[in-house]
Amino acid sequence: MIEGIDIADLDGEIQDHGYVRNYSLESATLHRTSLLDVTLPGQFCHGYQQLPVQSKGRPRLRASPGSILNPRCLKHGPITSRQTNTEKGVISWYGTQEQWTPDSRTFSDVLNFQQGIGGQLLAVDSPYSDGNTISTSSFTIPPHIEVGSPYTVYWMWNTTEIVDHGWLVYTSCMDIDIVESASATNKYLIPGTSTCPVPPFANTEL
Repeated sequence: MIEGIDIADLDGEIQDHGYVRNYSLESATLHRTSLLDVTLPGQFCHGYQQLPVQSKGRPRLRASPGSILNPRCLKHGPITSRQTNTEKGVISWYGTQEQWTPDSRTFSDVLNFQQGIGGQLLAVDSPYSDGNTISTSSFTIPPHIEVGSPYTVYWMWNTTEIVDHGWLVYTSCMDIDIVESASATNKYLIPGTSTCPVPPFANTEL
């Protein structure tokens, strides 16, 4: 599961970090969905992430247009089955500056960003699993978005694992404050890869 996003320098050292909306370890680790079809009208953001608020001490990231961002995963990762030497589904990143409050966008609304309707598809990644970790790559904020307006990022991991007669899907929603490059901690930006631990599968309530 995604905790937030980082900006890293040329040595791979983290220069700045921002958190997902309303972050807490308990809520983040429990949020998963079973879907037969991710184009269904179910809401993309869980109820605790539908308002653009941050938990105390867990700020948004500040970044400039064109920034390269690396995902940061929870230390205890999402709950899924162990598989060795295999790709684990598809991770997708989407973004928009069209703010909805509350953010009641459906899976269908967010997937429409792929056609440029209301937002952008930022990256699609087939993460690699060695049975213990999931590796997922960075993504780039569009270079021509407006400074001074928040940019909302939607993360989805379709594990392609069948649970309760549907695909096991994880989602998270986060906001980034878009600032001039001199105001952001992103003088030296590099793409990177994050690894997320994969604990054994557990029967958690959906």
